[in-house]
Amino acid sequence: MGPVNNHGPFDERNSSESEMPSYSPNRSPTNFSAPDTLITGANGYIGSHLVTSFGKSAVTWDLAGPVDINKCISAKPDFKLDTVTTVIHLADLRLSKLHAENIQSNLNVHKRFFDTLKTLPRLKRVVFASSCSVYGVNSELIEETSETNPTSAYAESKLETENLLRQSGLPYVILRFATAFGLSPNMRGDLLINNLAHATALKQTMTLFDLNARRPYVHCRDFASALRMAQKLPIGQIFNVASFNLSKNELLMRIRKCSPQIPIVNFSNVRDSRDYFVSSKRIQDLGFSSTVDLETGFLEMLNSFNGPSPDIVLQK
Repeated sequence: MGPVNNHGPFDERNSSESEMPSYSPNRSPTNFSAPDTLITGANGYIGSHLVTSFGKSAVTWDLAGPVDINKCISAKPDFKLDTVTTVIHLADLRLSKLHAENIQSNLNVHKRFFDTLKTLPRLKRVVFASSCSVYGVNSELIEETSETNPTSAYAESKLETENLLRQSGLPYVILRFATAFGLSPNMRGDLLINNLAHATALKQTMTLFDLNARRPYVHCRDFASALRMAQKLPIGQIFNVASFNLSKNELLMRIRKCSPQIPIVNFSNVRDSRDYFVSSKRIQDLGFSSTVDLETGFLEMLNSFNGPSPDIVLQK
């Protein structure tokens, strides 16, 4: 990757995906035999990992509607929908794009998509990528049966999409994912760990809020691995997917140990509406395990962004 331009100070509340550069993976895709798999959102941050692992054996589909929720192209023009047995549904608006005024139009797109899936004669399962953000603020360790408490338009939309799918009569598996991080062919700049690595590389000052707020995280490659595993998970169940739980302060301390040159950080007293730890025991008991830890994922991004200057220090 070439030099990265400096876009100025980073504020955790105002990050956007347009700030983050992309990279081209050097590894060869693993070939999976999945000619009957339909993937939506395949050009996105997670979808680009998933399609790489499937190679040319899966098809992607663009969803039409009033909300442009993905920009996929067909990988197999001769693919017929009546051969589809598995759908992996990633396509959705990002947190920064969802607000109270467009939740319903976004849900309408999902509903029309689910209605279309009902017409597929060989469909055996729909895997939906939801979010742990549906839990909101909770002081207890959260399991899949814990009460939901969405505190943002994004979380509300995810939960309502879950409900649409559960009420549709389609055979479903719902994965509630932790906050993602890590290198991807299509990088996102609205994710905390990604922005810490990016700001470190660019010598940027950062503004973080509510350092005591806790949150679960999962690397994008493990995210994609869970989606592949979901093709064999029990139908009609919900699974939390997280690799580790950390407060923002714990996150900064661990990153500082592996890379002392993390950026100067300013702290805000604004409260974070997402504060929770989750348990992934249900999916772990069925064989899921994470392969990428915080330090490895962070350093991979630093290397991709050309590395930091040695003089940057963490300050309170």
